[in-house]
Amino acid sequence: MQPSFSTISSICIVRLSAIGDVCNASTIISRIRQTWPDASITWICGAAEFQLLQLIPDLNLICFDKKAGFKAYRKVWKALNKQRFDVLLHLQASFRASILTTRLHARRRIGYHRSRAYELQWLFTNEQTIQPHGLHVVDNYQAFADTLGCKSAPVSWPFILPDSAKASALKLVSELGKPFIAICPAASKGYKNWYVDGYIKVIQAIQYSQYPVILVGSPAKIERQLASAIEAGLNTPAVNLVGETSLPELMAILQQAELLITPDTGPAHMAAAMHTPVVGLYAHHNPLRVGPYGYVELAVSHWDKLIRQQTGKSPEQLPWRCRVKDDHAMQSIQPEEVLAQIAKVLKLKAL
Repeated sequence: MQPSFSTISSICIVRLSAIGDVCNASTIISRIRQTWPDASITWICGAAEFQLLQLIPDLNLICFDKKAGFKAYRKVWKALNKQRFDVLLHLQASFRASILTTRLHARRRIGYHRSRAYELQWLFTNEQTIQPHGLHVVDNYQAFADTLGCKSAPVSWPFILPDSAKASALKLVSELGKPFIAICPAASKGYKNWYVDGYIKVIQAIQYSQYPVILVGSPAKIERQLASAIEAGLNTPAVNLVGETSLPELMAILQQAELLITPDTGPAHMAAAMHTPVVGLYAHHNPLRVGPYGYVELAVSHWDKLIRQQTGKSPEQLPWRCRVKDDHAMQSIQPEEVLAQIAKVLKLKAL
């Protein structure tokens, strides 16, 4: 027998990766807590995502380290062997995540609506969400809260930045003495990245308008290399913090920025969570689906044009996750397009 809405006391969330998806998925936490303030919430996540979710108070976090292979599964199963959940929210439509759920004990096991469930996820759940109300991935996650019967509420993020991260971020940007623009130039997948000369032209125009520029990102080799290449082409230096901040510090820096410029990356969603405008650069994926929630109208996107060229079909005729498969797609974005969107955010006539 399924528990009634009034008796839900324990919830398990499975969303292992990635940073952006976990950030967007976190928007259901506020609605769950508004409806069941005393319910315990356990979240199984990846190692990098663990850092992000630590910024949400009162979550029971279980780390799944995929690098450990089968040992990672056994570690999670052992940790939760005696736990009996009222509800399991299966927020990751991947076979790896589905296998992980097989030995988690829950009376209700809710997965994505069949139209957006992939990799046979429906075989591992006993319920699916209602049809999401919109195209965006955040709408997918909100459909889980709707299916549970959570109280209606505007989309919000539950992150609380520690004072130490705020202080550290303030120290890193204090010498600038004025509003600054953040750029996260690289995504983890190289095909999503814009080109060096484009960034250089945009940064020089921003600097000419008297805005300092800070480069941010993770310590990943691809991110450090792109940032270094950009630095080498600048006449006026930018502050390069790529790989030099913790995730909470990065989030605090994004909170202080006037805006963020970035391709399809996790920091795009972190900035949106901090209510910082984002000019996103998209060619492979539809920003209406995966762009920073609340700021998709600022995106510079060639996806619509390129997907029509690739498939001969309109977006409405294509699967929800359809993407452009062209390693050179991002090169079609021109600096002038990016500068026009930046000027719109900064309320300037032009850059």
